[in-house]
Amino acid sequence: MKDLQDFYHHEKEELVILTGEESDFLATHEAWRGYPSIHICHERVKGVQDPVIEGVLHHEIGHAFLHGSLEFYTFQ
Repeated sequence: MKDLQDFYHHEKEELVILTGEESDFLATHEAWRGYPSIHICHERVKGVQDPVIEGVLHHEIGHAFLHGSLEFYTFQ
């Protein structure tokens, strides 16, 4: 989980992202670089039943399709 937290910290610092902590979830999505990305924490999904993991991935894929570009992360 530390690797995922380090990754988020680096990305947020490099891109000046001001969101909360995302590392509490099994998987997350974002489009900070202008394209959709899904992140899965292998440590968190260890021991989780496959149907639950599939549901989590479907959920994140849905979010990536619905708002997977920078326009959904900037406020005017």
